[in-house]
Amino acid sequence: MKAIQTRPQQGLDGLTLVDLPDPGDPGPNASLAAHKALGSIMRARLQVYAALSAFHHRKNGVAAQEPSAIEQIPA
Repeated sequence: MKAIQTRPQQGLDGLTLVDLPDPGDPGPNASLAAHKALGSIMRARLQVYAALSAFHHRKNGVAAQEPSAIEQIPA
């Protein structure tokens, strides 16, 4: 067995997930058809993801937009 060593992650400095920008649709619904969510719990999660995304866009005053080029995805 080998130990993995990592550096501490930079903190959010008081920010919460609600304050962070929405990176698009990172949920399981943005996957290949073969990897789509199954079951009632996953279907409920998809509704939560959609509601959270809508909240972020409303709060930030921006329209939902899917990236059309790799350069548009934040690093």
